[in-house]
Amino acid sequence: MAESDTGARPGAGVVAFLFGVAETTSLPGPALVRLLGDVGLTESAARSLLARLRRSGDLRTSRSGRTATYTLTGAMLTAWRRGDALGRGHTADPWDGTLHGILWSVPETHRAYRDHLRRLARLAGYAPLHPGLFVSVADHWRIVADQAGQAPPGARVGPLELRMDPADAAAAARDAWNLDALAGRYRALTVTLQRSREAHVTPGPESLRRFVETAHPVYTALVADPGLPAELLPDDWPMPLLLTELHAVLARYHEPLREYLREILDGA
Repeated sequence: MAESDTGARPGAGVVAFLFGVAETTSLPGPALVRLLGDVGLTESAARSLLARLRRSGDLRTSRSGRTATYTLTGAMLTAWRRGDALGRGHTADPWDGTLHGILWSVPETHRAYRDHLRRLARLAGYAPLHPGLFVSVADHWRIVADQAGQAPPGARVGPLELRMDPADAAAAARDAWNLDALAGRYRALTVTLQRSREAHVTPGPESLRRFVETAHPVYTALVADPGLPAELLPDDWPMPLLLTELHAVLARYHEPLREYLREILDGA
């Protein structure tokens, strides 16, 4: 998964989510365009979105004859893997006392580069601790640096490490990732998942659309989650209950969607 989509039409986050539904990081272009059509995009809008993601470095393409295959890459792949791991119940290793950071200063004259850098950092799991400082519990500097490209004249961007005691680090994490708001979001999504239990699921585009509407917001929230170790999480963290409800939904949709995706991929 990737950043949250806004507006009425599906965006980059839904593209990454569809790779997750297919349980792969590579999909043939015709299959991916059809899946985007199932969730509300016209063919031209789908192809335009894929072209934009290719230009930004979030997708790469390869060709076999006339068919292009799209593969997740860069920071969006990192975000997809993080959301997928959390969705499967992966827990972080014990904290070693280090926060990894990106220290940056970019002039207003290079606003496009600055916005691109911020987006990549967030996708990779960083959050702003102070102006000009992103932090993460894992070191993803090389992913961000490679996709951001050469810093423009007058800009300074580089990695660093912060050593903090657990109490200070927990307070910093709470502020940087706004964990109180994320916890509230998890609780609201848990209620939504509980209400979806009675939906009738059969192989086909309608079930795919309904699944995306139900589960994609959950994975969008999981992508915003930094995957903090237990030492840095607030008490009564609501993710375990959310995952229980998510897995119940996944179990109901898995086989029907697998059958439908097999049909699409065979056709592509």
